[in-house]
This record gives sequence, structure tokens and C-alpha cells, in this order.
Amino acid sequence: MLRLSAVSKSHGDRQVLHAVDLALERGVVAAITGPSGAGKTTLLRLISGLDRPDAGEITWGGQALAAPHEWQPPWQRPFAMVFQDLGLWPHMTVAEHVDFVLRSRPDLARRSRKQLLDRWLIQLQLCDLSQRFPAELSGGQQQRLAIARSLARRPELLLLDEAFSHLDDVTARVAWDAIAAWQSDASGTVLAVSHDAHWMDVHATERLVLESGSPRSQPSDTTTAPGTHAARVPVGA
Repeated sequence: MLRLSAVSKSHGDRQVLHAVDLALERGVVAAITGPSGAGKTTLLRLISGLDRPDAGEITWGGQALAAPHEWQPPWQRPFAMVFQDLGLWPHMTVAEHVDFVLRSRPDLARRSRKQLLDRWLIQLQLCDLSQRFPAELSGGQQQRLAIARSLARRPELLLLDEAFSHLDDVTARVAWDAIAAWQSDASGTVLAVSHDAHWMDVHATERLVLESGSPRSQPSDTTTAPGTHAARVPVGA
């Protein structure tokens, strides 16, 4: 379980998150939505370990990742994040991006790495692009590469920051099918920032709304698709 307890974060004089509480069971798909500047990306960065909270505690499976006297850097957390700016490495080809991550996994033999490399290139429809560099790819192709690179790590939690924003309906379905396959195989958890109401209705089992105010939880909204839960988690504007 991912748990945030009274997590706060400021950027300079501006408080972005204030005493946020959040609990996600393993295996769920949770969507984060809310107005611009509500703290959605900041929340993902705190969970991933790219930023440290000013106060509060973040735990995964009961283990403290961020607390007043505890800190785990991002490379020690079993998470992967697809950034809004993607963060691709300009000097590496598509295949090298995925292979670099696979090489960092001590559990994989050379043959297994090759099999997994082929798997992710096939699932994200990147085989014909394997020797291209990021600058030679379209925005949607770059986004699929960023997703493939993250899934190759076989994370326990996948953090997505508008990961489908440059994809058309067909390629978005391709990307989500790859994520769903990873989730089924690894019992993975997804936490995604999104403004796509249709995607949230179809895929998200929980919905987190960030808005001004103090953290509170509300029952499911009547407009939410059957089987989903709309939890409103307000944060500082």
C-alpha cells in the first residue's frame, strides 16, 4: 500500500500541498485530476523521491520512504515515472533506452534481457524505430518510448504525468494495453495525472481530486462510472 500522511510541500513562499493524506492499495489504477497549479505533478515528484516533503510521511508497504528522519532516494524506490517532459536521453537510440534499464536489473540474464527488450518494443509498436534517436521521433513515439522504458524496470508503482497527452486514440490504446499487461503480470499499481474524463471513467478504479482547502474524503460522485471511487483530496492552491 502507498500511504501519505499529512504531507506538505512549498515552493518558495507558495504552499502547493498542505497536510495531504492518501492511501492506495496495491493493484489499483488511480487518477489524479484538478485545476492547473493544484499540485498534481508535485505530488508525483514527492512519491517518486525527486522532491522531499517539507512535512509528513510517505510509506510503501509499511516501509518509510520519506519521513522526518528517513529518506530513500528515487533509485532505491520500486517505482517508475513517466514525466510530462519525458526526460529521454538524446544520445541513446530507442532500443538503447530500454536495454539500459534492463541491464540495471540484476535478476536478468542476457537472454532474458533480449527477450524483454523485444517484448516492450513489440508491445509499444517501436520495433521499426529501434535504431532512431529521440530527436528523430514524433511526440507520440517519444511518449511510447518513455512508457516502454518505465515498464522495462518492472516497477511496483507506475507514476504517469499526462502520459497519453500526445497519443491519438489508437496509440493510446496500444500504450494502455502494454501498461495493463505489466499490471496483470506484476500486480502493479498505477497513479496517473489526467484530465481525460473518458480515460478515467474507463480505467481508473479511484479518482483523486486536488483542489484548494484542507484534506477531506467524500463519497463517490454520482457522475463517476460504476465501480469507481471519487476521493476528493484538496491541497493548497
